[in-house]
Amino acid sequence: MAKDLKLNGERVRQIPLFSNLNEYEAETLIKITSIKVFKKDEAIFMEGSPGDALYLILDGTVDIVKRVDDKTFKTLARFKKDHAFGEMTLIFNEVSNRNASAIARERTRVLIIFKEDFKQLIDFGSIIAYKVTLNLCRILSERLSRVDRELVEIINEADEKTRAVLETFMKRRNSILQDEEEEHE
Repeated sequence: MAKDLKLNGERVRQIPLFSNLNEYEAETLIKITSIKVFKKDEAIFMEGSPGDALYLILDGTVDIVKRVDDKTFKTLARFKKDHAFGEMTLIFNEVSNRNASAIARERTRVLIIFKEDFKQLIDFGSIIAYKVTLNLCRILSERLSRVDRELVEIINEADEKTRAVLETFMKRRNSILQDEEEEHE
């Protein structure tokens, strides 16, 4: 469990993922969390490993990296204080493998919520789980919207050959989204 004198309900509520919790709910949430410190360049989790927790950066910097080949990695995102990563773990019903690795780029302290602990909150019908899930959906939607806006801007600025590649990507993306809708009907 989280044992950190500086981590209290007030501090937890400053984190966007938990901003809609009241003081009591934030204090209750702390009881199901853990805190871990990672050294510079230490792996928090590796691509392909089972996803069993959401991480939230209390201090430090984390890069999300994807293996391109045996020697090459591509940085997908860099997160700093108060950002969550590994959030898909809480959403998927089954344990799924990580799509990328998370690497601490400096000494980094993270708050960890394990999937099983969060699932117990959901199964119990806790308002905390629903509030966190709502914020998680909002955060993911905002990220997706920003990526979409950036992609459209890049397509508009691209040369003809690059534009054709990007438009092919957009068609594939739209096809995936349509397939998901049909699966849920």
